Amino acid sequence: MKRYFEFVDTKSSKFWEVWIEDSTVFTRFGKIGANGQTTIKEFPDAVAAGQARDKAIAEKIRKGYVEGPTNA
Repeated sequence: MKRYFEFVDTKSSKFWEVWIEDSTVFTRFGKIGANGQTTIKEFPDAVAAGQARDKAIAEKIRKGYVEGPTNA
């Protein structure tokens, strides 16, 4: 399941999206309205991938990102 987050303030308007396929974590990020960039990180197993995803989500929330509807 993809999870989608946005950060909007007076200076910026950006998105960040994360999802897992098997033991690989994909992230897509950029300015809202653009296609953005995608990163791919492989992990030894699905548990490690899930932990990495959860850690990244917590970091984005701390930075002020708000979860919204998935733009998939």
